[in-house]
Amino acid sequence: MLIEHAIGENGPCISIYVTQPTLAGTELADLFIASGEDLSSITESLSPINCLPGLADAEVDLLMLCNLESILTGIDWESIFDRDYVNPIADHGPDGPWIYQVSRKLLDSLQCLSPDAVVECARVWADTDEWTLRTDVCTEKVAEVISDLAGLARTALAENKQVFLWTRL
Repeated sequence: MLIEHAIGENGPCISIYVTQPTLAGTELADLFIASGEDLSSITESLSPINCLPGLADAEVDLLMLCNLESILTGIDWESIFDRDYVNPIADHGPDGPWIYQVSRKLLDSLQCLSPDAVVECARVWADTDEWTLRTDVCTEKVAEVISDLAGLARTALAENKQVFLWTRL
């Protein structure tokens, strides 16, 4: 695990990089808050987490976001993927990075979760393949991830901005 502290244009950022094996290698992922104007300044080589507010957490990938939205909305994850995540809004080649806009339905669902709902959601989400394949994950850790995502959603929506997933191999 690598923890970085940085001061960006929008204040302090803490980046926590946890690598996870994928079929193609090691994937890094960050979630960040941005406006359309902010997106134009993102370069191929640097993660936007260094200058935009957000969460650096490779434990949350595209499929996991689809599964989380499925749990919160009752829509099957395949439909969510096909609707929102088939094509990245930025694609910088076979190793990335790629940028995806996190669906508004997921942000809306996350922003209104009560503490009890976070715990129940974590129990269900922790039981998905993406979490159960890891040996170091417990429901409490998954609840922390959901709480962090909910805070990110609240901030983005309050600022009338979007949340994006930046990922690369």
